[in-house]
Amino acid sequence: MSIVQKTPLRSRDLVLPLLAASLSLFPSLGQTPFRRAEIYFADAARAMVERADWVIPYFRGVPFFDKPALTYWLLAASFKIFGFSSGAARVTSAVASLLVIAATIWMSWLLWRDRASALAAAWVLIATVPFLSFGGIAMSDMLLALWTTLAMALGVSCYRSERPPSLAFIALGAVLGLGFLTKGPIALIIPGLGLLCILWQRRRLPAISRPALILSAILFLVFSLGWFAVVYFRMGIDPIKFFFVRENLQRFSGAAHDVGRPFWFYIATYLGQGAPWSFLMPLAALQFLRSEGDEGGKILILWILLVVGLLTLSHGKVDYYLLPLYPAAALLVGRYLQVAVWTRGQRLFIAMLLGVVGTGLILLPLPILRVPSEWRPAGFAMFGVTVALIIGAVACFGATFRLKPAIALRAFSLSVWLASGVVSVFLLPSFYAGQPNDVLIAAASRERMLRPDLTVAAHEDPTQLHRDLLFYSRLVVEESADLSSLASSPKPYLILASPGEAASLKETTRVREIGTYRYIPLKFFTLSGIWAQPEPEQLVLLANFDF
Repeated sequence: MSIVQKTPLRSRDLVLPLLAASLSLFPSLGQTPFRRAEIYFADAARAMVERADWVIPYFRGVPFFDKPALTYWLLAASFKIFGFSSGAARVTSAVASLLVIAATIWMSWLLWRDRASALAAAWVLIATVPFLSFGGIAMSDMLLALWTTLAMALGVSCYRSERPPSLAFIALGAVLGLGFLTKGPIALIIPGLGLLCILWQRRRLPAISRPALILSAILFLVFSLGWFAVVYFRMGIDPIKFFFVRENLQRFSGAAHDVGRPFWFYIATYLGQGAPWSFLMPLAALQFLRSEGDEGGKILILWILLVVGLLTLSHGKVDYYLLPLYPAAALLVGRYLQVAVWTRGQRLFIAMLLGVVGTGLILLPLPILRVPSEWRPAGFAMFGVTVALIIGAVACFGATFRLKPAIALRAFSLSVWLASGVVSVFLLPSFYAGQPNDVLIAAASRERMLRPDLTVAAHEDPTQLHRDLLFYSRLVVEESADLSSLASSPKPYLILASPGEAASLKETTRVREIGTYRYIPLKFFTLSGIWAQPEPEQLVLLANFDF
């Protein structure tokens, strides 16, 4: 590796990366419906506010102990400030993602004392698609990434000193406790493996003052176990067993969710979702391992390998479990693009990668234009989308003529950031605005004024209406394959049916049609569906009671 000149990091260096991330995150927070996992957090947090019970989370009216309380508390606090909306639910993750970027910059500075490497890591992270995506999702995983990154940064801070600063060590205990209160044991295991890598590199335990050790332990115990203790005294041992056994041990052993995925799942996930940076990671790792004296790079590589190995051993595998490792990956790739000296073969590989990214940006408008006009950006917005993608493509193609690591960094970062912004700020909001969910929610709310005790039923939910109904109207959707018996029930039902099901129900039962609504199936967002011609389909809303 070449030697770069160490330059000081200034507080104003944070402004541009954080502004760029904010432009990608905040404009679209409230423009899309809840995803499946989001509704658990949003509904439980709303229930905390409505019940004025900040200890026991409830989902669909039932005590819910899928995760510890910190994420629910933060979402509930956001609802108290901003009101009940999807945007308010997602503010916590968006703010956490900005703090992750700042923590990544700080950790890069601690490792290499180089401003350019720190800013490069920030731009890589901002232009990492999963990181941007989960910055706008109301879940606990971005908070976990924050506590993990902060714990590693504090560990590096202690590692850099012969006698670790007491404040950093005390803060480490608090951060690990907050991580446990966010996600449970995994919030100790992931940064714990990284801290062990730091200690292994140092070859000896740090000299820690006794007061700092005691205070750090107290903060950890209070933050990590305080809520669990309160839950135990209110509801006994069953909620504690549910969380630690079902949501942790059984997920790892394979007796719960997300099982059956191959051992190479996380490698394939990172290659696909972490592109284009994932294709640079082997080059970066190889160069760090060959270099002399770059202990920081070796620590990060070892930490990533250990965590991925542990996740691979788990029978339950989910793509977003990699989220806490994206800052470490950004640190490695960002540093690599500041210090690398490319061979002719590496230059050819990077040029080909730039060409692929640029071509992808040019082709992206094609499937968009196949979408009916009701579901895509109109007029000037579509023109802006096309211009943004062309700018990214030109940056990639232009970088191949002056191929240097710093230029490649700028081209990749700009192109991915523009593409992600186009999708999150323009395409997805326009698509979901064309879906009938808002109209259906309004119709269900009007019918509820006639029959407050009504229930919504559906055989299928192709527009994911049940999540919005639960959060905004507090209506639970009952999934049933036998809509005919529900239509004949004396209990009041709103029934969401396909046109064929609706026709059959009208022939055999006394149901009232409220309306017919057009939608595009969400399979359009799959790899196979995005190149198909999306054809609108229909949903019919029926009621089994009169006006």
